[in-house]
Amino acid sequence: ILPGMEPCVFGEKGGTLVVTARFTGKASDLKRMQFMLNKERSWLLGLTGGRWNFSLSQDGRWPYALMGGDAPAIDEWFQVAAVARRVLRETDGRVGFDMELYINGEKRLSKYVPCNVPHPATDTPVTIGVGNEKANFCGEVANVAFYDHPLNPQEIADALKKEPRVNVRKPGFVDIAPELDSLLAGLKPASPLASFAVAGLRSAAVTGF
Repeated sequence: ILPGMEPCVFGEKGGTLVVTARFTGKASDLKRMQFMLNKERSWLLGLTGGRWNFSLSQDGRWPYALMGGDAPAIDEWFQVAAVARRVLRETDGRVGFDMELYINGEKRLSKYVPCNVPHPATDTPVTIGVGNEKANFCGEVANVAFYDHPLNPQEIADALKKEPRVNVRKPGFVDIAPELDSLLAGLKPASPLASFAVAGLRSAAVTGF
């Protein structure tokens, strides 16, 4: 149980849940339901069948779910941000939430759900890793933060920069093997042309180009 988080709900102002965690155990565990964080009769964040599941409750039911995307690799730290932006548009009658899920600062999922009056439970505790015996979370949670308003993409990116556990690579880039990195760092180019060549080798090791 996370003490003091009972009031943390996605209400009239929406909200943002930011979690740094990693899954452990067997790769097959990623295919089952896992409740990473759960607030009874309010919201839950975890996995269902290997896909992300961010759900909002209404009067004890669970009619609003944002599901999809692939689970992170086992033992890989990640930061997930679950956002609910309140939508009140009289022009087209849209009243509800824009639900969004960011993984390591990148928006992966989004969905609009209609909801006239949010009614989440404000008296239930937030629990880590507790569902039924088949849905318990297998992993570690390092940080949890809840904001009573929706963060914008830049604020989510800024939160990620403050998380030293998460190694974010640009698409198509890879980590250099420590041995190669040490070898390149130890080279002492004798000319500007040689320095350019060494920089090119390092870039090729990271990007493949």
